[in-house]
Amino acid sequence: MKIRYEEPKIGQLVPRPLFCKGIAEPVRVLDGSWKIKHTAEPEKFAGELPLDDSLDTWEEIPVPSDMGAYRNKVKDFVGKYVYKKLVRLEETRTDCDYILRFEGVNGFAKIYIDGEFVMEHENAFVSWNVNITDMIKGKGQFLLTVCLDDVTDQVSSYNHGGILHSVLLYVLPKNYYTSVHTSTVFDKDYINSTLKLFFATQETSDSYRYEALLIAPDQTVVKEIDLNSAGYLKDGYRSLEIPMENPLKWDAEHPWLYTLRLHIFDQNEKIEEIEHRFGFREISQAGNQLFVNGREVKLRGVCRHEISPLHGRCLTKELIDEDVALFKEANCNYIRTSHYPPSEYFLQRCDEEGIYVEDELALAFIARTLPYTQRDPKETRRYLTHFTEVLARDYSHPCVLIWSLCNESFGGYNFDLLNRFVHRVDPSRPTKFSYPMTMREEHEAVDIWSIHYTNLEEDLARKCDNVSVGYTPGYDKPVLHDEYAHIPCYNRTEHRRDPNIRNFWGESIKKFWDKIWNTKGALGGAIWAGIDETNSYNGGNTCLEWGIIDVWRRRKPEFYMTRKAYSPIVIPGEGAVYQDGFLFVGIENRFCHTSLSEVQVEWEYADTGGIAMGPQAEPRETGVLRLAIGQCVTSPASKLALTFYDAFHNKVDEFLLPVNELSGNELPVNELPIGEVEEEGVSSSCGKLTCKEEDREVVLEGKDFRLSFDKETGLLCDASYQGRPVLVGGPYLNVPYIRLGGWKRKNFFTELDRDNVKLTISGSYGREMEVSFHITVRPDGTIDTNYVIDRLYVKMPKQVKLRVGVDCGGLDELGIYYLAHPAMDTLQWKRKGLWTVYPEDHIARCEGTAKRRSEGSVFGEKPHIPWSEEMKSFILNGRYDVDYKGTNDFRSLKEHIYSAKLSGEGSGAAIEAVSDGNHSVRLEIAEPEELVISDRDERIHYHGTWFEMEDYSGSLNNTEMWSKEAGAYAECRFTGTGAVWYGPVDTIYGMAKVYVDGELMDGAINQRVNGVDFPGSAAGYDKKYGYPLYSVTGLPFGEHTIRIEVSGEKAQDAGDYYTVIDYLRIIRREMEEPVRFIINNDYNYPHIAWGNYSKPPILIQEGYSNFASMKLTGKTD
Repeated sequence: MKIRYEEPKIGQLVPRPLFCKGIAEPVRVLDGSWKIKHTAEPEKFAGELPLDDSLDTWEEIPVPSDMGAYRNKVKDFVGKYVYKKLVRLEETRTDCDYILRFEGVNGFAKIYIDGEFVMEHENAFVSWNVNITDMIKGKGQFLLTVCLDDVTDQVSSYNHGGILHSVLLYVLPKNYYTSVHTSTVFDKDYINSTLKLFFATQETSDSYRYEALLIAPDQTVVKEIDLNSAGYLKDGYRSLEIPMENPLKWDAEHPWLYTLRLHIFDQNEKIEEIEHRFGFREISQAGNQLFVNGREVKLRGVCRHEISPLHGRCLTKELIDEDVALFKEANCNYIRTSHYPPSEYFLQRCDEEGIYVEDELALAFIARTLPYTQRDPKETRRYLTHFTEVLARDYSHPCVLIWSLCNESFGGYNFDLLNRFVHRVDPSRPTKFSYPMTMREEHEAVDIWSIHYTNLEEDLARKCDNVSVGYTPGYDKPVLHDEYAHIPCYNRTEHRRDPNIRNFWGESIKKFWDKIWNTKGALGGAIWAGIDETNSYNGGNTCLEWGIIDVWRRRKPEFYMTRKAYSPIVIPGEGAVYQDGFLFVGIENRFCHTSLSEVQVEWEYADTGGIAMGPQAEPRETGVLRLAIGQCVTSPASKLALTFYDAFHNKVDEFLLPVNELSGNELPVNELPIGEVEEEGVSSSCGKLTCKEEDREVVLEGKDFRLSFDKETGLLCDASYQGRPVLVGGPYLNVPYIRLGGWKRKNFFTELDRDNVKLTISGSYGREMEVSFHITVRPDGTIDTNYVIDRLYVKMPKQVKLRVGVDCGGLDELGIYYLAHPAMDTLQWKRKGLWTVYPEDHIARCEGTAKRRSEGSVFGEKPHIPWSEEMKSFILNGRYDVDYKGTNDFRSLKEHIYSAKLSGEGSGAAIEAVSDGNHSVRLEIAEPEELVISDRDERIHYHGTWFEMEDYSGSLNNTEMWSKEAGAYAECRFTGTGAVWYGPVDTIYGMAKVYVDGELMDGAINQRVNGVDFPGSAAGYDKKYGYPLYSVTGLPFGEHTIRIEVSGEKAQDAGDYYTVIDYLRIIRREMEEPVRFIINNDYNYPHIAWGNYSKPPILIQEGYSNFASMKLTGKTD
């Protein structure tokens, strides 16, 4: 089949002028308040020529802005609208040209000046301009109209949102530069280079003189260039080759930028000046390796959407600056601009800071969620113009490394033509297509093989299909994992239980990057994703927590795990070595262009320190850092602190290392791991332990503590230290995935064993299992708990097919827990971490203190606290989330502990788990039974038709109440300061209203499962449990009424309109809930999937046993 088409021309983008003769303001910014009208027929309003005040009936909208942030406020939004702006000028000059420039308009746009049609434009996110001189001659003002249709496009998934970027008006002399591009090539030794300059001007008369200054990065003038000798090319371009001896090369580690300052002279008088920045950079490919300036590159990156918390895809320059700085800090040297071109300002910042960019066209999901246009000849021009417009804007940016033709689309003739066209027009850069397995053999091959979500176990240089299904023979192309190591976000049940899933993901990115670095042909990877994507703060329901930073640009736990995994500094072995007054540290160089001799090292050890340069070691080599410490005075806590800075003084990594003698014997300063406690005998000062049997209790008393056990249940009633309450229950088996029935004691007896008391408690959890607890209490307050699974009647959790991948099955956690008193609100710990250094607010730091409460944050407002201190997750749980469950830091699992101490503010008493690093501790709030009102409680009065339902998968008591009768309601009187309605969400649930004390508080509670809970689920697992569907707090203490009324309306995309109640939780005061002090012997996150690493499944059988040890102690003991 032969498709005939007319190849589009590459448009000319007029450069921004710095100076224009006689023009005080050559650049007018037309941003600000515009008028807008939403209408199904926008062209009807294109020709209006209203008087100044006749637009008053139109709404106002800021430009630039994303219509996605406003559409929920528009009644009957149709996706078509008209912008108008009255532009006032001084009287237009006859000796000037007026260029209207749009930095990015999403949607099919038609432009009108004073009602006269100017042009139309179709492609999103790109810049374009039009000369309007003839249309505004002699006018002091003109009415600019933009008609937008952002619903019709069938080629680009993201072509909607309106005027997303700035609108500018250039006022220029009659002759000016209409386009400037540069490229560079090196000699075979990559020493000397040739600068190729391409430019076009409005006038071609010989009376004009063209000159340029070539300015080095240090702002010195390198060359004065006469441009009049430039040769002529087609389409009005001229070209000139300029030789350069040994220029500073641009790469992501040395972003040296040169500047061309171009002038136009008329009669020896300068009439225009512009600047053009570029870098001396050349890309080449050999087999399955990619090179920049002759050096192999490995791309350690992220995928980046342009997203803001309140304004959709409309970003300020300040937010873009923040993005680039954060990703540079995370040691990313590459960003994929998924799934559309970025703003030009973003590319400028990547040029300046040194980040490679995969520039992706706005072609995505074709033949998936969009029609099969990849074989439609009517759309061929659209496919090609997506590239010509990106090329016209982005060609000269040295940061642009790869042209990405699309995202996750199926191959076809139009993509083949596009790939051939890109190869012909810009052979200096490689192309990439996602999905390459769908390209036919007769089509011209792309240069880089794309894979999404391969498994860690796969050969990462193998040309597989996505998710490692099928492969193509040969190792002839670089393989780019341009979506990999997906940030966990779909396993939301695991997230709700334990924020440490984000830290655990760090194992995945470390293992992935180690393997990519050491695999020839594995070019690199882009983590999905760089930034959380959510529009929930402006009324939407997109809730995608898939970034290493959140949408407010806070560093999430994954950020630092990325920074460490991507670090170009790797220190193998166990630390530093001491010999003869020197410390020696081996360092592996994982830079691509930097010798370690360019790296600066700040170091501290005991009472000495200094600054040193790294050893001589090129990329992929290992060197030894030598530090002179002489006869410095050491202390038992001394460790070697190292901080590394790259050639441009960006901090890239930090370490805290133990120091060993060359013989291998440890110095006295390192006798124990961090936090490990030496084994000691029980001191006689602990006194004796007494055991007394009372009517209902068995009471144990030591010197400073007291424990009582209920004889009926065999379980602990309370434990105190120096008279202060610490524990209120336990032990309990911790197996979160299995829904255990109520505990029933079978046997309970005590015995004295020397100075210790031993208790044996056996019984059953419903019909699920029989368990024995063997507890040893020692005179110093130590409580050792051994547990045995005597009989097991339930099967272990099965493997489940997820959206991408399969969970590994088995339990999430395995251990025991005791209930701590509600006043226990502070956790202190010491642990063995994956890394030796963490930020002070990272949930996985090796030592730290976490508080249960913080100042919190407000829905829709920029938080002023770190992510670790958040008590609510509006993305996971909606805007009615509650804060009593504790901060992320407090709730997250602390792995591999040496000690973990839970205490109360000012109480002086604590419970401390102790371990050799093989246990983990997690805290979880337990709902007080007396404050929970279940769906069948007689205090809830039901009116209308309600169905009594049973659900054994996640409801509180396996029961729920359902209704879809409009006006039916459930009402409950309660005494307290607030209440929470907890219930499930599902695909067949609808809308509800909530009244408090007779006042309508929310008339549109949406109970349909949304966000990522639904699409992230396995089939049959769509229903989710335990959502805070509505909450109210801060009421005066006293009697109140909450009423839940069925609307009888479907939620958007819901299959039905049921309202469902699981239970109500009454709130009376702060911190009234006991805390589960969980000590785990094993843990896992089976649903992490997406190719990520997970541990082997946790499977238990009859006879399984394990233990945990803890101690009643003082807060500062």
